[in-house]
Amino acid sequence: MPTPGQCLTQTVITDNTRNVNYTGSSSGCDTASTLGEAAWYQFTGAAGTILADYPVSVGSCGTEYTGWFNGSYPSIPNTLVSGTICFNGPNSTCSYTITTLITNCNGYYTFLLFAAPACNLRYCTM
Repeated sequence: MPTPGQCLTQTVITDNTRNVNYTGSSSGCDTASTLGEAAWYQFTGAAGTILADYPVSVGSCGTEYTGWFNGSYPSIPNTLVSGTICFNGPNSTCSYTITTLITNCNGYYTFLLFAAPACNLRYCTM
């Protein structure tokens, strides 16, 4: 199976404030003005390597509403799965949702991320 394009060209994020262990400022937003338009992203370094796969505590990852992947990661290299990203808030583990795509790039994952629907919503990593 050929290598998908999103495994060859993606934006790399190393920001440690996205990591589930970060408990500093909680005003981070992944709106169009901060994250940009829909694009493929890879997490690495201090950010971690994947989107959190459980409801992350409110106020972690440098934001109020913490984004986590509610699905299963693809296990076969060069394959793609769709799933839901939930934003955990004070009243629900899935206060807001976004549909996403994730690619197994044979050693790392890439994520098709869209701008969050409101401020204080941010993708969390681990």
